[in-house]
Amino acid sequence: MQHPIKLQLTPGFHSIHKDSPTRMPVLLECIADTDAPETRSPLHLTLCIDTSSSMTGQPLELVLLAIQTLAEHLTERDSLALVSFASETRTWLPLSTFDQKAKKMLKKALKEIKAYGGTGMYEGLRTALFQQPERCGKASSRVLLLSDGMPNEGPSSAEDLSLLVRELKRHTTVSTFGFGSGHDESMLKQLSEAGGGGYTFIDSPETVTNAFAMELGGLFSTVAKRTRCYIRPTNGTTILGIRGTFATRYTHKGIEIPFSDMIAGQETALLMDIECGGEQSNISGPACIVELEYTPPNEETRQCVEATLTIDTMNAPPKTLHPDVSKQILLLETGMIWKQAQTLASTGKFIEAARALEGVLQRLQQHRDYEDEESEIRDWFEQLTDESENYMKHPDLNWHREFRQFAQAEMQMPGQLVASAPSSPMQGRINQAQEAMMQSFAQGKGQRGRIDIFDARSELKESIELCQEVTIGRTRGNHIVLPNGNVSKRHTKVVPTDAGFVVIDLKSTNGTYLNGQKVTAPTLMKEGDQLYIGDFRLQYHHTEL
Repeated sequence: MQHPIKLQLTPGFHSIHKDSPTRMPVLLECIADTDAPETRSPLHLTLCIDTSSSMTGQPLELVLLAIQTLAEHLTERDSLALVSFASETRTWLPLSTFDQKAKKMLKKALKEIKAYGGTGMYEGLRTALFQQPERCGKASSRVLLLSDGMPNEGPSSAEDLSLLVRELKRHTTVSTFGFGSGHDESMLKQLSEAGGGGYTFIDSPETVTNAFAMELGGLFSTVAKRTRCYIRPTNGTTILGIRGTFATRYTHKGIEIPFSDMIAGQETALLMDIECGGEQSNISGPACIVELEYTPPNEETRQCVEATLTIDTMNAPPKTLHPDVSKQILLLETGMIWKQAQTLASTGKFIEAARALEGVLQRLQQHRDYEDEESEIRDWFEQLTDESENYMKHPDLNWHREFRQFAQAEMQMPGQLVASAPSSPMQGRINQAQEAMMQSFAQGKGQRGRIDIFDARSELKESIELCQEVTIGRTRGNHIVLPNGNVSKRHTKVVPTDAGFVVIDLKSTNGTYLNGQKVTAPTLMKEGDQLYIGDFRLQYHHTEL
């Protein structure tokens, strides 16, 4: 049969010395088809929503609107549950076939839900997990947890909540959404990792619907459910370890790594270290065998795709690493140093954080992929350049916390498994189903406008028509590229709403200015408004329909 996932194994050395044991890294890549399946799996979906008092007003209103839009894409093949948590937990809709009765119950709930009280996340999450069935059959099972704060009622530690997820999730994937700057992103990330799902940062009320659209688009484009990777050494080879934060356990099939569900276009890279060759090895056969077990969409029968690692022998010892393997090592080390720098900065040690990035910035700039503006190497270089410049300005700790949240939403940590690719539209790599869902969920669909872009000499460089969300920054992947060093990698975005187009600064190094005033919160633009980004001036014009 034609599998929707391809496995590719790349040894660090193309050959080893025939008489001496050799240690080397091996790159395993799992690549999903770019096309979504013709028939998707039915969903068992539970929404677990924070309705504490901090969600009062527009935040809760837009979350409820996003739920209503999400429900419009479900059918009677799907099941939906709605749980809210504040000082008390309430099940507004138990997991039910999404028929007319369930639709009426949901409609009534969305009118009655109000924000109040504290944040009893533990009980809300426990109730949501109990909604999911013990067996999924042909369905995909998912819990979506959204919170804008930190749990303050009942068990509240990340360890307690993560243990709860691991104990109760069964075949369910748990994804988390952090709303605004007040939530604990570290805790929500731990919960999503325990649940095999993804974490999404929602920076403002205007982008709530995008977050739900990305998640639902990912669910609708799942090509392989409940995937499990098994790595089995053969012919005297030893698996020394798996790099990164992948969860592993030893089974009779080999080292097991749960990959959860994979969606169209998703790529996962894993780096393992092995020792092979020498007197105890039979290097005429494969060094190891990798199997990926999965369930196809809308089916229950497990399938398996397999790859084998073979290595040649020679009389001379190996010399240089395969370039793809050395690149993955550099990306892993970059991610580790990035986290170390962020930890230093979070305690106010900004100069130390900037110095921690100096060496890896040089290595990224010297890599052969640096000249490719769309490569991961260049993407990380641009990201760390922005962060280093910010650290040198000794920012306020609260500002840095928000900047860190944007950065973690922007970048996918190398050597870390995610349940969807990507979890944020800012990452710029979304599949067709997610793109279509974002258009379906979009606010302000009737809004139209234009941005005229002028350079430092006030010369008109370009005019861009506005009809959907656009990002503005210095690198490719933005809708509007302003190639200048005083423009951040992702600097600003313009979002359509029912009231018009709103400008949102993405915690840029040098700020975004609207008519001379620094943008510190989402701000509605008016006809003729002037945006100043670096040396560029952007003039907004509203288009009447």
